Amino acid sequence: GDALDALDDNALLWDATANDGAGAYNASHDGKASIITNVADGNIGEGSTDAINGSQLFNTNMLIQQNSEIINQLAGNTSETYIEDNGAGINYVRTNDNGLAFNDASASGIGATAVGYNAVASGESSVAIGQGSSSTVDTGIALGSSSVSSRVIVKGSRDTSVSEEGVVIGYDTTDGELLGALSIGDDGKYRQIINVADGSEAHDAVTVR
Repeated sequence: GDALDALDDNALLWDATANDGAGAYNASHDGKASIITNVADGNIGEGSTDAINGSQLFNTNMLIQQNSEIINQLAGNTSETYIEDNGAGINYVRTNDNGLAFNDASASGIGATAVGYNAVASGESSVAIGQGSSSTVDTGIALGSSSVSSRVIVKGSRDTSVSEEGVVIGYDTTDGELLGALSIGDDGKYRQIINVADGSEAHDAVTVR
């Protein structure tokens, strides 16, 4: 009678018609959805069919949030708008490391940039571009594979002189701020710079013609 009706109204009952006829337990009370409290932690694992409580879901959400923050720190802004606006630039940058052991680029100098397999930019505001390139002095630039920028430049001057041994070209590096040297090679490893236009102003590069 009334006792059974009260039990039916307050108990967790099996509803054979729920879940598209597959059946499910119904926690409805007075025809309204109800919260089930004091649920023990369920087993989280492959094949587990245990119920999961709110505390377990909270911990999972916190882990997801922490991982998202780490990913953003590593990858920068990963928002959809940012990727759509700037992603094209990433599409056209590639390094082929087939046959090479993993060896990432390293930019340990403040404001430094290293691009390429095993490229190292340790000088402050230095740049190393190319496989095995290295820029170890502040504001130095190593351009091309195996290029090294390691020379510390100091201000000084020398007059041009002519002797029986030949001509000594003078220089003057006291008239401005000296930045790090640009290197396109290394000791015993050289590159030509070709297709250079004739210089027209002071400090322009000159050609051999």
